[in-house]
Amino acid sequence: MNSLFSRDTQIKAMQSLLNDTENYLGQFCTTLASYTRKTAKLRDKADILVMQLNEFASTGDPELRTCIKNLAEDVSMVQDYRQAEVERLEARVIAPLKSYGGLVKIKRAEVNAQKATNNAHRSTRQMEESIMEFQRQKLEDVKRVFSDFIMIEMLFHAKALEVYTHTFQNLETMDIDKDLEMFMRRMPVSDLPPLDNQILQSVHSTSPIPAYSSPTPSTTRPPPSYIREEPSYLVTRQKRCSKVYFQSKLSFDKMCKYCVLVL
Repeated sequence: MNSLFSRDTQIKAMQSLLNDTENYLGQFCTTLASYTRKTAKLRDKADILVMQLNEFASTGDPELRTCIKNLAEDVSMVQDYRQAEVERLEARVIAPLKSYGGLVKIKRAEVNAQKATNNAHRSTRQMEESIMEFQRQKLEDVKRVFSDFIMIEMLFHAKALEVYTHTFQNLETMDIDKDLEMFMRRMPVSDLPPLDNQILQSVHSTSPIPAYSSPTPSTTRPPPSYIREEPSYLVTRQKRCSKVYFQSKLSFDKMCKYCVLVL
């Protein structure tokens, strides 16, 4: 009688463990899968931004053209890292969590088989071993999955910070005065006076964009401290990005209306 009571208790404990595992790991899997898809969508939007930056750069004077093209290159580089982030999340986070759906079904079948056996003593011992084995595996998997998740995120943000620090310094080297002088010389006005410092200072003072001091007062674009790798998926991603861009390209007026609605 005690063996039967113990076996029933263990069966209920195993069923509760399986229900909790299916519930919470299933939620984690669904949420992190959505997180990964949104990260991929962010990558696609950034690819469109890169194309728009390159188009804009082609319309500007040398200083603007150089800085914006370098900006586009760095943003594109970060998207390569983001693509690697997406692939790692799918392989090392989503896939292990997804596998628990099948594992729970197998364990439920084992529990039903244990309930049907007539050997209560043997069944109790096997159930105890099964519960401990399953719980140990679940704890190890949860620890590994979330450790991998944090490591993947840390790696991406560390790389992005490295690239964008260089990007910020590059933008600070843009000599607005040079481009403004070229622009003023092209103005179709025959009696235009020479551009002096007072006019330049007036332009700076009326700019709506706040100025930020440069962390390094360098006047030339410093060579990057990293080497850009060309991952195997880059060509495929570029083809996809071109398709996404041409499908989503809108007129300037439509884009402005869309931005107003979004904001």
